Amino acid sequence: MRISLKALHYLSTAIEMQSIKKASEKLHVVPSAISAAIDLIEGEMGLKLTSRYPSRGIAPTETGKLIINRINILVDNYQALIQEGADVKDSLSGTLRIALGVAAAPAFVPNVIEPLMRNNSDISLKLYETNNEEAQEGLINGDFDAIIFIGGSLKPGLNYENLLEAPPHIVAPKGYFPDDQKKINLDCFDKLPLILLNLPSISEYYRSLFVAHNINPKIVATAKTNEMVRSLVGAGIGCSILNIKAATNTTSGGDDTVSIPLEQPIEGLKLVLGYKEEYQRRLVREFIDRCRAYFKTPEAKKFIVY
Repeated sequence: MRISLKALHYLSTAIEMQSIKKASEKLHVVPSAISAAIDLIEGEMGLKLTSRYPSRGIAPTETGKLIINRINILVDNYQALIQEGADVKDSLSGTLRIALGVAAAPAFVPNVIEPLMRNNSDISLKLYETNNEEAQEGLINGDFDAIIFIGGSLKPGLNYENLLEAPPHIVAPKGYFPDDQKKINLDCFDKLPLILLNLPSISEYYRSLFVAHNINPKIVATAKTNEMVRSLVGAGIGCSILNIKAATNTTSGGDDTVSIPLEQPIEGLKLVLGYKEEYQRRLVREFIDRCRAYFKTPEAKKFIVY
């Protein structure tokens, strides 16, 4: 059938107003559009639903009364659905789905999310720890509302904003270097045992640094989270190179570490926010705004080692 909801709405309004002319004025269309819609519906259904009188307007037939009652329910449900959609779009409620393609996310994500959830009890949060490729694919497919990841190989069709650029620094057990050591040359990894953060794109970035500086590091361990890397460092197994500093120098194992900047000026990794601009719910827009605001604060600068 070729019957549209608009046509059904035209018929329902004409019966409600008992006049095609009054229905056209209410719906801001020409009377002929109302008449054409009624003709279409009756033709498609093969039923006489209305009686039209030049002097008395329009009225449903006995068959029309049965059908129009169901049409009214359908139109009402459709309008309710549209209203619910508008409410969802404009309300600070519902589920926020964020994909995280950065190992250091636990250091800052709670600070971004907490004020939003504290003031709005109807929000639920789903966090997905993934890699850059899967985060972007999920955003394209509608699986996520927004993503935070380490920039690189950006896919077209999405919106991206740089939140932070963090140069690399060395993480070492406390006391491993003199307390007055202000900076360290990357060449030290020719001799130091290296604990490598082994994630796609990230490990490639670190390996490219070593190749560019003709360094052949001795990798003694790899790990997939910043905290495991730091815990291995704190235990004295080796040193590491990271970009985003933890909020505390104490590891989960209770050991202390130090973060020391490099002597060489090296381009840092970019922390990127990704989202789709169209059809955004208010909740998603609020999250994006909070990300922007948070990474402009002095608190966010503590994740960078200069």
